[in-house]
Amino acid sequence: MKTNVLIQSLPDSKRFVSFIINSSYIKKILCAFLLFCSISAYSQNYFKNTKPIIIYKSGENDHKSAKLKNGGTLSVKFKGFQVNVNVIYDKTAFNVDYFEETDECEFIEFAEYDFNKDGNSELVIAYGNDVQFKVSVYQLLKNKIKHIGEFDDGQFDCILDKKSIQFPYGTQGLFTEYTYTNGMFVKTN
Repeated sequence: MKTNVLIQSLPDSKRFVSFIINSSYIKKILCAFLLFCSISAYSQNYFKNTKPIIIYKSGENDHKSAKLKNGGTLSVKFKGFQVNVNVIYDKTAFNVDYFEETDECEFIEFAEYDFNKDGNSELVIAYGNDVQFKVSVYQLLKNKIKHIGEFDDGQFDCILDKKSIQFPYGTQGLFTEYTYTNGMFVKTN
């Protein structure tokens, strides 16, 4: 499909310029521009006030690991659009989560945060795209992994603050907040 573009100067001018632009070329330029904007927008992490220990963009084939504050090792295997997440203590591995079909434009970030202030950080996983994301929280103990929270409120950032997770939305300074109380997260705002 070809698009005709006409450019005409002021009415008193006799010059007339016409040229043809191939629309598939325009699509390629537009995709490159959107990818650049997406990467630029993504330079800010999902976590506003916490530094991720592992960052991943779906489609990468890689294995990444990070030492955890509680002595374990986070081991994440990326194979195309599948992500396998394990925590290893000595020689024992515990499966945390398995993301079977991540989207082409998805990102996954892993962070540690101690919500209950017991000295053992919880594992926080944020995953999604640059428009919307979800957050899962896992309590890491040396003999088990416990899923303690699942949130799908992410639009801009995820703020980990004291015992809560906050998800800002809109432009008025509003946010949804979940507070960790008695072993579970409760919506508090």
